[in-house]
Amino acid sequence: GKWRSYGIVSINDLIKIPSDIGVESAATLSVNPCTAYRLLRDFVTLEKGDTIIQNGGNSGVGQAVIQLGKLWNINVVSIVR
Repeated sequence: GKWRSYGIVSINDLIKIPSDIGVESAATLSVNPCTAYRLLRDFVTLEKGDTIIQNGGNSGVGQAVIQLGKLWNINVVSIVR
């Protein structure tokens, strides 16, 4: 899992994170897009031209939903409080 302080991995499984990206941001780079993908593919049936209204569009998952929507020709309306 991801909730570890240390791990043993192959050098081929590592990605160098640029110094201008903080540890907190780097830790979620692979989590938020996966969450958005599953949300849009596994829990709803969407077709090109459909519209999604999401709350929290400024979050990491929300940003990924916007990008996937653009990629898949799905309209995304984001509400930000």
